[in-house]
Amino acid sequence: MNRISFFLLCSLASLALHAQNVNLKEMTEKKRYNYMVKQGKEVIKNFGPGYYREYKKPVISEPEVYKYPGENAPEKKKHDGKEYYTITFPYDKNKETLYWFYAACVQIWAETGEPKGVLFGNGWGKNFHSRSYKDWLKDGVKEEDITPYEQSLY
Repeated sequence: MNRISFFLLCSLASLALHAQNVNLKEMTEKKRYNYMVKQGKEVIKNFGPGYYREYKKPVISEPEVYKYPGENAPEKKKHDGKEYYTITFPYDKNKETLYWFYAACVQIWAETGEPKGVLFGNGWGKNFHSRSYKDWLKDGVKEEDITPYEQSLY
């Protein structure tokens, strides 16, 4: 009886861990798009709500491979060779001018569906290498963690 209980417990734990990760490459294009739009909106609204736009349909890149920058940063090195997608949220250039061609873009790991980082149209951003996105949310996003909206002067 102990073996059966142990096997069931291990199986349930494995399913629970697997349920937390979402492999974007295994999804259909439509499901991946919907998942990434939802995830991207959430990240932007948490860390730079002034950059959230519903101007046009967001654009998703082909997967890219993360290359370790060679710094002495183990939290970055562990991601070397992993794939990620970027979802870009455009803005209306007739109404505002930002430093970059997007209002915001969010990078999401292909193998887990977790955010890798976010970049805003003012050139600022956050990465989730040393502190995961889930940890930021669990601990609470503080006012000083939010990127304020600013337009380009040019």
